Amino acid sequence: MEHDLSFIIKAINDINNSIWLGDFKKAVEIADLNLRILSKLEISELQRTAIELREIIRQIRKDSKEKEIENRRLWVAEQVSKEMEKKELNAVKNIFGVLAIHLLNLRETIRYFMEATSQVTLEDSSKKDLEEERFLKETNRYRYTIQRLPDKWEVRAILDKTASLWNLENLRRELSNYNFWIEEIHKRRPSRTFELYAQDMYVQVTGQENQVEMSIYTPATTDARQRVNKITETILKLLAQ
Repeated sequence: MEHDLSFIIKAINDINNSIWLGDFKKAVEIADLNLRILSKLEISELQRTAIELREIIRQIRKDSKEKEIENRRLWVAEQVSKEMEKKELNAVKNIFGVLAIHLLNLRETIRYFMEATSQVTLEDSSKKDLEEERFLKETNRYRYTIQRLPDKWEVRAILDKTASLWNLENLRRELSNYNFWIEEIHKRRPSRTFELYAQDMYVQVTGQENQVEMSIYTPATTDARQRVNKITETILKLLAQ
C-alpha cells in the first residue's frame, strides 16, 4: 500500500492554525474529517509499525547512554537503520503511523479542552463576557479572530502569504490616507514586526510565516469596535495582496 503523507501533514498544520486562532470547533472538524479518511486505510498496521519503531529507538538511545558512545546521534541512527532493515520496517509507514497517532491525540486533547472550558461557573462570568467579544471571520485570502481584552484588542490571522513577502511600501502608501504613520521595528526571517501610529490609535503587527498577530490600542469609545474592525480588514487586505 502506498501512503501519501501530504494530506495528513496539511491536516495537522490546518488544525494547529485553527487552534492558534482559537477556532477549536474548526480544529475538531478538520481532525474528524481526516480521521475518517484514515479509517479507510490500514490504520492499525500503521500505528503498530510506529509504536514498534518508537520502542526500538527508545531502547537504542538507552543503550547508547549506557555504553557511553562518543557520537551518540550517529550511532543511534546507524543502529535504528539496521533494526529497520532486519525487521523489514517501512520508514514511510512509520512516519504515517506517527502522524496518525498525533492527529488522534490532537483531536482528543481539543475535545477535552472544549469540554473543560464549557463548564462556566458564576465566578467566571466576567471572563465569559470577554469571550463573547471574540469573533471569527473568514475570506478566501485570510481567516482572523478579534478579541476585546481589558486594555486592548487582540487580532490573530492566518494569511495565504508569508510575512517575508509583505509589501510595506504599499501598506505605508495606502494607510497614509487614514493618517497612519508606519515604522518597521524588526525584520529577521521568518518574522517581521511593524508599528502604526495615528492620533487615536496605536497598532503593533507581528508576522511569522503565514501567521499575523496585532495588538490594537484605542480609546474605549462607542465606535471602537467599528474602528478596530475597519483597520483590521484594511491591514489584512493589504498584507494579503
